[in-house]
Amino acid sequence: MLTDLLVSDGRRITSGQQVYVNQALKDCSLPLYVELLHRQVCTWSSRMDITEESVIKGVHDNIRRFLAQLEQDHGKELVCKAMCYLAIAKSGITEAELTDILSCENDVLSQYLPAGGVLPYKLRVPEAAVERLLYDLRGFLMKRNISGFQVLFWPSRHFPLVIHKVFLHTTEMVREAHSALADYFNGQWAYGRTKSMLSQNNVRETEHPCSSLPVTYTDRQLPGQPWVFNSLSEDMDINVRKILELPFHLKNSGRLEELLSGVMLSPGFHQGMLKAGHLEGLVSHLKETTKLMACKELGFLSTLIRDAACLLQNSPKDLIAVMQAQLFPFLEVLPKLNSYAKHIYQEGVRTQGVNVLHSPVSAVPSTSWELPDVVSSPVMEVLETQCDAVVTILHDSTIWVWNEKVFGGYKPFHSSDFNISNMKSAGHFLLLSTNSNRLILYNLKTPSYICELDVHTIVSSAKDPDLALTIDGFMFTENRIILWYRATNFIHIFDINTGERIEQLLCPNIVTCVSFSHDHQFILCGQDKSTVSIFSVHSNSHLATCSSSMATSIMNVPICEDEHMMACVDRFGNVIVWDIKTLTNPKLREEIYNMNDQDEVLNTEHLMGSSTFLICKRHQIVLWDTHNWTVEDQFKAPRDKVFIQAVLAKDGLLIIACLEDCPFLLVWKRTSGQCVLSLDIGHSSEVLRLLKMGSALLAVTLDGAITTWDVDLIWSASVISKTGLKVEKLVVDSTGQQFYTADGTEMIWKWGVLSRTAKGCFLHDGPVETFAVSKDCKHLVTASPRDIYVWQTVTGENLHRIHGSHVSSLLITPNGNFAVSLCKRGLSSVWNLESGHVVCNVHLYLSNAVISPESTFILGLHKAGATITILDTLKSKLCSLQAEGQVLMVCLDVTGCYVVFICNADNPNGCNCDLHSGPVLSAVRISDKKNVGKFFLCKLPCSLSLSGDLSAFVGFSDGSVGVYAISDAAESSVMVGKCLHLMGQQTPCPCEEPQRWLPLTNPSIIRMASTNDIV
Repeated sequence: MLTDLLVSDGRRITSGQQVYVNQALKDCSLPLYVELLHRQVCTWSSRMDITEESVIKGVHDNIRRFLAQLEQDHGKELVCKAMCYLAIAKSGITEAELTDILSCENDVLSQYLPAGGVLPYKLRVPEAAVERLLYDLRGFLMKRNISGFQVLFWPSRHFPLVIHKVFLHTTEMVREAHSALADYFNGQWAYGRTKSMLSQNNVRETEHPCSSLPVTYTDRQLPGQPWVFNSLSEDMDINVRKILELPFHLKNSGRLEELLSGVMLSPGFHQGMLKAGHLEGLVSHLKETTKLMACKELGFLSTLIRDAACLLQNSPKDLIAVMQAQLFPFLEVLPKLNSYAKHIYQEGVRTQGVNVLHSPVSAVPSTSWELPDVVSSPVMEVLETQCDAVVTILHDSTIWVWNEKVFGGYKPFHSSDFNISNMKSAGHFLLLSTNSNRLILYNLKTPSYICELDVHTIVSSAKDPDLALTIDGFMFTENRIILWYRATNFIHIFDINTGERIEQLLCPNIVTCVSFSHDHQFILCGQDKSTVSIFSVHSNSHLATCSSSMATSIMNVPICEDEHMMACVDRFGNVIVWDIKTLTNPKLREEIYNMNDQDEVLNTEHLMGSSTFLICKRHQIVLWDTHNWTVEDQFKAPRDKVFIQAVLAKDGLLIIACLEDCPFLLVWKRTSGQCVLSLDIGHSSEVLRLLKMGSALLAVTLDGAITTWDVDLIWSASVISKTGLKVEKLVVDSTGQQFYTADGTEMIWKWGVLSRTAKGCFLHDGPVETFAVSKDCKHLVTASPRDIYVWQTVTGENLHRIHGSHVSSLLITPNGNFAVSLCKRGLSSVWNLESGHVVCNVHLYLSNAVISPESTFILGLHKAGATITILDTLKSKLCSLQAEGQVLMVCLDVTGCYVVFICNADNPNGCNCDLHSGPVLSAVRISDKKNVGKFFLCKLPCSLSLSGDLSAFVGFSDGSVGVYAISDAAESSVMVGKCLHLMGQQTPCPCEEPQRWLPLTNPSIIRMASTNDIV
């Protein structure tokens, strides 16, 4: 090979030189070494005396010699910087990029300054200088195609290794090199932005840090680096080089805040990655940076993009619609996404015809993970800890620990080493019980083994010495562990450092639970027969024992806010309260029990901060106020369902429960008692345990699936107003600031568009069948089966309650003075809104009646299919529009310029995600039949209405309402501007419930059904 290389260069070596070359090749015959040796031999002359020391042996030493030769030929600074950038680029670097980056280096550029002391305004490293260097690197530096770009890279790993040793031998040097590349790909010196340089010719700025020489700013003429180029070509409009390189260099230069704000929270980066087909890479980037910077906003974005992958892979432009639908409802608890959301919204207004004003959340994003060993062995038990970790025990005794920082979980130890039979948790400790009668304390924080408890003389049952006792639980305080066993009447205290037993405390009955007093000075032992014994922690002495007449097993002795009070909860949820002001002589204060409810308690939870104690049973959840131990509220299980477990969240404002044979969790809002959310578990298996870990809620199923939700996101979704029943009718007032909904009950709801909340409801004595709002927005007229109600919309006052015939529809004149009540049977009436007096009667029933229509357009559906037919009766012109699926509902604006409709989405692949399976809201400009935009509704719509400013109001089956602006129309610009201004600023009060406006107790006006005479 060496001979061929020499022949190709027209070179020869003498026989004496050949001897030493042959010897070197015997020691190393790698192709890279042969090429390096060839470069060295080419520098020899025939007269040169060659010795054994003249031939450099080893690949790395030869690379060093080669680099030194390059420095001599091309300049030290040029070679040093070029080698560094070629070595650290993630995916290689193009020749043009190399010239650009070297032009930013003052030390390199100083070699090419013009003669004289004046620096030109524009200055670059000559391309010829870089080309000469690259020419000398031929054979070592190769080219390959990366995403359509010819990049330079090192095919051998040896060159980057040596370059790091020679030029990048400190961490600071590596960071500076990555930082320089980050500046380039971030466009730091592009668009004419100048960089400083000392103006004296051939003087390096670094050599004179305190120099008084004037500084000149020069334009290095670098290209701009947007995420997406403004190009007519759809294939080449993405800045792939920036997408691939910038995140890598920001991370390795330690510029994490820039990585977060400038890249990971940049809509441009997301759109560029999606358009480049790197959806999985984008999700991976977001997850990695989430762990690196503990930023839950990034985790949220990664979940949204992952869940919408089926849509975004084929249609990256729909990222804007996805984010508007799924992100906007959560901005109050994700403040770092405010800027991201505003950018998305502005881009949506510019490029899309339909944008959200208020998005009712369809689902709370979640993440899931499955235990790898669960296929062979299902989950047996789940333990909660206080170190942000969940411990799962499989039936084969395999132990898995899961936390958010370790993807996929981990095994803290091999359970086969101990033959574990039982395990309990307390705080950050695990207590392992083995089949060989050993008790081992394990610290999950460290993680490490602390000690083995000395239980060799006490682990056997008194009745059966060969039977090991079963650990029922343990607690710890300072340097002590308190341990109790199943079906025994004693507890043991051990030294946490040595494992030696300190004391045995005897109780009169079987111990069922143990807890500390609020100051950890006393041990409270709950037992059978409604008995509690009190012991001193420091002296281990028995202080008192108290019993009640209920004679049931105590399940929990919660810590009371009042240190002179002790409450005990038995296994049926009955409460016994003791006065322990005199600790040695407790006095019974109160017994609260319900003999008719014999359901056993499934779980309890105590929130001292909110003085709330939760008791969950199969058919109900009971909340107690622990100040005075009274029942504050109760929540019944849905029909034909029973609870498994319930927990409190957000300081007790939310109750979250799992149910048997139910694939989702239910969320109740405590202030209203309303079930406001359902959280999809994503698995068919039943939930084994609900846990809270920091700000996360976890559900662990029997088949080993762990699903997590952020509690703050659950809270944000819960405060979005909804009535709980489908919106059957929706009317927007003439200002577009308020709207009203009916759900078939006795309530009419009043909503604020900008506040995005239900302000209140108008109550009636029967279900509301129809209603209307006056054009001046002052009056609301409603009708129940036998009564008509006239309301003042601002104050909620019921002005009139008119009893009479059954009304089928209501109309109000544009001037707001009169109302028309149409009846299918009997007389229809025109009457005065202020007084309620009848002006005249109509003897015929008028179906589909309107008053002074502002448009002559007639709108209809063609055979309930996917075709919308519009007839202009003035111009005698018929227009047909084709929807992508079956049209569900349709509206025409009063000017006749736009038609807005809801249709089923086109879903050829049968995807079950909310985006593909839910209907789509579309807006079409009638003049050219152009679909100006669409929006994914993500859940089932029930009603549709258009306001005068071309905002579409959609009522949904869960009682929520979405508002969407037709941004293609100029009329919507005001509402869009207000929405943009208020974005991320409003936080609904968690305890503020909608007002309730009551009707008059009795009718104020009675009309005879046949004559409409007032009685």
